[in-house]
Amino acid sequence: MTLKFRNAVNGAANRNNAIIEIADKLKSILILIAFGLLPFFFSCSSDTIFPDIEDPIEEPIDNPDPEDPEPDPVDPEPDPEDPEPDPEDPEPDPEDPEPDPEDPEPDPEDPEPDPDPEPEDYEVSDLVLFQDTKGKFGYKNSKTGNIVIECKYNVALDFREDLAVVCINMKYGFIDKMGNEVIPLKYNRCYSFSEGMAAMQLNNKWGFVDKTGKEVVSPKYDNFYFNLTKNIHGFSSDLVGVKLENKWGFIDKQGVVVIPFMYDLVGNFYKHPGSGVFVARVRLDNISFCIDKNNQEEISNDCQ
Repeated sequence: MTLKFRNAVNGAANRNNAIIEIADKLKSILILIAFGLLPFFFSCSSDTIFPDIEDPIEEPIDNPDPEDPEPDPVDPEPDPEDPEPDPEDPEPDPEDPEPDPEDPEPDPEDPEPDPDPEPEDYEVSDLVLFQDTKGKFGYKNSKTGNIVIECKYNVALDFREDLAVVCINMKYGFIDKMGNEVIPLKYNRCYSFSEGMAAMQLNNKWGFVDKTGKEVVSPKYDNFYFNLTKNIHGFSSDLVGVKLENKWGFIDKQGVVVIPFMYDLVGNFYKHPGSGVFVARVRLDNISFCIDKNNQEEISNDCQ
């Protein structure tokens, strides 16, 4: 009885073990199915597991992946519509470009360009003021930054009509764009050139010099009209307002008085946009009006 019972128990245990083993295998199969790895269980080949799939056509990209393989060096098939090359035509030499028929042949007599040409005259806009650490002024090329005129001036103004006002030790004069002193530094004050004439002060009297340094109008006037806001430095439309004995009048570029000293204040002459007449605003006995170059009052009273 005891032996039979033991055999029965062992048989049941073996059956249970077999069932458990089958269950474990089924469980493994289910897991493999879930992850798509069932072919591994049956030792299938990689070709069967990962069949070749043609990649979809993609648009070309500007920056290809550096890890992508290089393109096939094999030449593509010729286009049937392309004409066949003529066997008699010589192959072009890649190192010898075809000459342009419009390009003239170089003249062997032409000299080679000078590697170090002489410095050209600077345009006004090319020279700009700058100041060093000692407070002195000079000029440099605005494009290259190269110093053209060394810093040695106590006062300096921008170039106007090719010349610039400079000052050393309280004496004013003019230099050209190469730094040459063309009008001696001897005046108490100077203003920039305007229409070929520049105002200068000597012994507290004002006169005018031309670009050669000639004192066309000797220093004898108490003041002259200028308006830096309007970029007027003196002469305008060939005349300039000057003050003598507390009255204002106008002189021309030869120093001739063309409008007498009779006004309390004057402006500058300019061409009126409406009438086309050269006019200037003046004031007399607290009344402002416009005059022409003949000192006749203008009806159009809208001058500046």
